[in-house]
Parts: sequence; C-alpha cells; structure tokens
Amino acid sequence: MGRRKKDIVWPEVPITGWASKGKALAKVEGMAVFVQGAVPGDVADLRVMKQRKKYAEAKAIRLHTLSPDRVEPFCAHFGVCGGCKWQDLAYEKQLAFKHQEVVDQLERLGGLDLPEV
Repeated sequence: MGRRKKDIVWPEVPITGWASKGKALAKVEGMAVFVQGAVPGDVADLRVMKQRKKYAEAKAIRLHTLSPDRVEPFCAHFGVCGGCKWQDLAYEKQLAFKHQEVVDQLERLGGLDLPEV
C-alpha cells in the first residue's frame, strides 16, 4: 500500500489575480498558487492538490469572502464540463483578463513591444 500525503489546507487566503485555464492566482509563503474554484477578490480556504518548489496548485474548499466581481453562472453545467471557465466572473472582468492574457503572450513569447490600447 502506498503512503498517503497529508492534506495541506491554507486558511483564508486572498485571491489576488487570474491565471490561465480558468484558475485564479494567490500568493502563499512567497509561492504562486494556481487556484481552481475562486475568482480575484475572493478569500478562501485552499486545499493543496500539487506542490512544487516555486508554485502550487490548489482548490478552493470554502469561500469566506466573495469577490464583488463574482456572478452567478448561467450555464447549468458550469464547473463540470470545463467549457466555460470564467462564467462566475463578471463579463467586463472576463474581457479584461482575456485582453491582458493576449498582451502578455505577445510580449513574453512573441517578444513584441505593444502600444497601450
């Protein structure tokens, strides 16, 4: 029988930003944490799913404070199928995230210096 790792839960972590693939971003002990089930502005308890030296992946298991940008998803399958990753975030914030994601990718990966839009 394999050894089971101890569950690690970080309590009341503020979610500060967004990451790709529908995950939010938090910082714990100087480490970037990619969080499933939270949006920027939430404060949540996080269960660590995977931990590396410089980053971790976690799941929000309890929301203490809801972000003012959080909305009720309109799709009955939200969170199950994976086709609508940011439906719990206000549409204006979704657009801002997508815009920033494109700019970041073009600058970082493409080496382009883009003008402010």
